[in-house]
Amino acid sequence: MTVDDRTRLNLHQRLTEVLGSEEADTLMSHLPPVTWQEVATKGDLDSLRVVLTTDLRSAEAGIRSDMQTMESSIRGDMKAMEASIRSDMKTMETGIRSDMKAMETEIRSDMKAMETEIRSDMKLLSAQIESVQHTLQIDMLKLFNRQTLMVTSSFVAWTSLMVVLTRMFG
Repeated sequence: MTVDDRTRLNLHQRLTEVLGSEEADTLMSHLPPVTWQEVATKGDLDSLRVVLTTDLRSAEAGIRSDMQTMESSIRGDMKAMEASIRSDMKTMETGIRSDMKAMETEIRSDMKAMETEIRSDMKLLSAQIESVQHTLQIDMLKLFNRQTLMVTSSFVAWTSLMVVLTRMFG
């Protein structure tokens, strides 16, 4: 016969009729909540403990193995990443050196072009200065000649006046 909640309830009601409510509750509390086939014994628990211990040790060994595999994999990945980073850095260094060389060449070229332009500007400026100096010299000579002519004319006029006065006053 299977014991279910309905049969337990019927038993409790009958015990209450025969023994009374408090005694029926006390007696029912000492009965297992399930059938006796479902109650675990110490032997059952010992067997379960052995099985669980074996399972746990096996799981622990598997986890340790998995962790060692993961550690090896991570170490391998890290070495590969390190090699990749070193390679990338070497490539970047080469690129930077190449860019710096190109910039140096460009700067040198620009400086030579600027030097050539400055020399050309200086020659042009020097030619302009010489032209201005030549023009100033010509203007100064003209001015000197005019002043000399005026002084000479004044001297001649003065001399002529002196001659005229000397003849007049005698």
